[in-house]
Amino acid sequence: MRTRIWGALAGLLAAAPWAYAQPRPVVTLGRPVVTLGGPVALGTPDSGLTRTAYSAADNQPIVRMAMDPLTGPAAPPPGVAPVVPYAPPLPPAGALPPPPPPGGVLPAPGCGCSPRVWASADYLLWWIKDGPLPGPLVPVGTPPAGINPAALSQLSALAVGGGRTLNYGTLNGLRFTVGGWIGGSNIGVEGSAFLLERGADGASVNATAQQFAFIPIPTDAAAVSVSSNSRLWGAEINGLYHLVPGDTFDVAVIGGFRYLNLQENLNLTAGAVSGQLGVPVSAYISDRFQTYNNFYGLQPGIRASFHYGKVSADATFKLAFGWTSETSNVNGVKVAVADGAVTSLRGGIYAQPTNIGRRTSDEFAVLPEFTFNVGYNFTPNFRVYVGYNFLYISEVLRPGRTIDPVVNVSQLGGTVPGAPPFRPAPQLNGTDFWAQGINFGVQYKF
Repeated sequence: MRTRIWGALAGLLAAAPWAYAQPRPVVTLGRPVVTLGGPVALGTPDSGLTRTAYSAADNQPIVRMAMDPLTGPAAPPPGVAPVVPYAPPLPPAGALPPPPPPGGVLPAPGCGCSPRVWASADYLLWWIKDGPLPGPLVPVGTPPAGINPAALSQLSALAVGGGRTLNYGTLNGLRFTVGGWIGGSNIGVEGSAFLLERGADGASVNATAQQFAFIPIPTDAAAVSVSSNSRLWGAEINGLYHLVPGDTFDVAVIGGFRYLNLQENLNLTAGAVSGQLGVPVSAYISDRFQTYNNFYGLQPGIRASFHYGKVSADATFKLAFGWTSETSNVNGVKVAVADGAVTSLRGGIYAQPTNIGRRTSDEFAVLPEFTFNVGYNFTPNFRVYVGYNFLYISEVLRPGRTIDPVVNVSQLGGTVPGAPPFRPAPQLNGTDFWAQGINFGVQYKF
């Protein structure tokens, strides 16, 4: 037994020089150490986290590795190649870059304003404020001798315009909008325009053996009609800035220029036929009151949008400040045919020489507008929506507000009277106006 133990110890002592001559692994701090062919041993620390690997053959340093986080890696000793950290291989020369993301352009970080361009079309179903009237537009005067005054009560019951306004009904219209974000920024631009169809309203009175105050002849038959038309359209261009960009909720401020156009007219016509003077006589009388309103203003505003899955909603408020250029154009004419002879005179019923002509005025005005839409996104690019619009302007000129409801028989001959009263007088009485309704729209983004 003792002999076996001594034999094992002798074998171990004989193998020790051979084992010591074998290369030993080196423990590195962060990266492998390239040995120079001989056995190595780990040296003692120099400073901080610095370690030096030594060759066991000649006790010379191989690679000095500095891991000090403040000073970085120390330079290797002279004649020793530094250890180069690993880097991914570069693509071969002439290789194509990776393909761009879908859509071709990446939005700016945090912009939240993709897609870049959008276009929408809306069908409008709107109503506008009724047109004002100064009162009954078919006045009844004292008939000449020989005309039955009992007929006056019948005509008064048919008076046009008494206690009513001009109702233009439901109006159809269209609106188009195009906008986009500039590059990868939060700045964008948007333009929009809308047009409503021409609205119309009117009434008429037919009478027999009646006497109207503005027809200076006895009549066997007479008719008076009132008609009016209204048309509204507008356009705007705005800059946008994404104040709170996001995929779910975003807010953009608006600033730009606003234009609005309102054109209206009111026509009053009368015709009469008489044989009571011994010869056939017919008369035609016409008044035309036209107004033109052009609003120009600067417009700030704000828009908020909310997106949840395929459902979205947005609300926009804009407030334009500017002026309304108001124009009134009044014309009137009388045409009489007696025994084949035609006579034409300047002036009609309420449009007479004292107020006929064109007049203009510029008035300060504000124009607020509110829009709210709720939509559904069938695809990321295609959306349908329904909404409500309200538009108001504080100052416009409307035809009924340009009528001075006076029939001056001294001007029926077509000349201005030489003495007062000089009526009807020109009237430029401004009023407010609104338009509101629902819209149905489609929007495409790309």
